[in-house]
Amino acid sequence: MMDWMNGREGQFALVNGQRRPRIAVAGSERWRIWNASNARYLRLTLGGHEFAQVGTDGGLLAAPRPGLTELLLAPAERAEVVVPARSAGTALLAADVYDRHKMSMSHGSLPASALLPLADVDFVPGAARALPITLRALTSLGNRRP
Repeated sequence: MMDWMNGREGQFALVNGQRRPRIAVAGSERWRIWNASNARYLRLTLGGHEFAQVGTDGGLLAAPRPGLTELLLAPAERAEVVVPARSAGTALLAADVYDRHKMSMSHGSLPASALLPLADVDFVPGAARALPITLRALTSLGNRRP
């Protein structure tokens, strides 16, 4: 009954079809992230390392959102981020605790899920590229002609 009300999250989350892979980031990398879960919300963190969001489901943003340390993705939502390797080290890509106030039969909200490790990330400093100030020009929908 709880899965019917809240959606089945399952006990595992995969990255590129693997359970907790090791990812090497050299310089700056652009990641396309898709929350392929049907019920799990992902509050993505990278162990405090900063990254920039450059795209969403609708394509590139007009300008990057730099300095992010977390990004919330709802089920089926996509995002594009640029992850820089500014210094050598490791980090844990994880879905941090996010309380979406799941329904419960008699006790109010179910507790939020615990931190979910997704991948181990190795940073190898390299030639990082600067993000452009403008990614693409956005036009108002009101100015379009049929």
